[in-house]
Amino acid sequence: MEYTLEYIQSLEGIEREKKVGGREAWHDTSLKQWRLRVQLEPKAYWFLSVLINDDGRFDTFFLDEEAADDSHYGFTNEKAIRKQLYQPGDERLLLDEILARYARENGGSALYWKLIRPYVTEQYHYCDYDDYDDYD
Repeated sequence: MEYTLEYIQSLEGIEREKKVGGREAWHDTSLKQWRLRVQLEPKAYWFLSVLINDDGRFDTFFLDEEAADDSHYGFTNEKAIRKQLYQPGDERLLLDEILARYARENGGSALYWKLIRPYVTEQYHYCDYDDYDDYD
C-alpha cells in the first residue's frame, strides 16, 4: 500500500494520538510539500515522516529520532526495506505499520542501526546547544 497526497491531506488538523501509529499531517507552504509523521514505538523517540509534493509526487521518507539531540535520516528505497521485512499480507500495509512491527520485535533503535542505515541518502542532526551553556 502507498501513501497518497489525498490520504495525507485528510489527516491535516487531526490531533496526533500519542501512541504507536499516532499520525499528524501538515502542509509546508514554503516547500510546497505535505508531511505525514507517524509514531513507531511507545517511547515516542522514533517516527516515520513521509513527504509528498503539492503535485502528488512522492519526495522522501525520513526516519526521525526525537531525543535531546534530534536526528533525521532520509531514504527513498521503500521497496528494498519491504522486501527485507516481508510477511504475508504486508502488501495491504503502509510502511509505517511494517516499521512499527519491526520496532516492536527488535526495539526502536534497531530501526536505524539494523534496518534503515544502508538506505540513508541524507541526514540531519540537531544539537541542543543549551546543554553547553554551563561551560562558558
